[in-house]
Amino acid sequence: MSISRKAGNGATIAVVVIGGLGVVSMAAHSVLAGLVPPNAVRDARCFLGVPERGDQACVSDELSEHRSELETLRRARIELTEKNRKLGELEGKFDQVNTFAERAHDGLEISTGVRWVNLAGDIGWESAWCYTHVRVDGLSVKISLASAKPNVGVVPAPLSDEEKGVLGDRVTGILDKCVFPSEAL
Repeated sequence: MSISRKAGNGATIAVVVIGGLGVVSMAAHSVLAGLVPPNAVRDARCFLGVPERGDQACVSDELSEHRSELETLRRARIELTEKNRKLGELEGKFDQVNTFAERAHDGLEISTGVRWVNLAGDIGWESAWCYTHVRVDGLSVKISLASAKPNVGVVPAPLSDEEKGVLGDRVTGILDKCVFPSEAL
């Protein structure tokens, strides 16, 4: 390598070092002169994830940014806790509920009732019944058609001769219109 080439490399290194010192010097002068906002260096360090040792401001800034999210989550947790409390109260008040379903059959309205119970947190059905109303001499008469219980199944109701007479041919297929819980079938 020639002397002129070594001198050129040395000159390049000197320019880079002097230039770097100049940039550092200008930055320090700017900070001291107040041209750069006082927190700019700290903010840059926080942004880059390299806060100064013991700098709690970065953590405080991070918490401030997420404070509204944390508050929203806290409120949602409180609301959910309250809803769960109210649900628990309701479950204690309603140990049983009756539901009804209706189906049409050859001009009759067939109704099925199901009693649902809450036993130690398990909701299940306790009993079911099926009936219809017919008009006899202007009066509405209820005719029981069947009943059901878990582990027993559907038990057709015994119909009197008068009830069979009122129902007539409509008695055929009438039990198929009862809407019992699937376990009863």
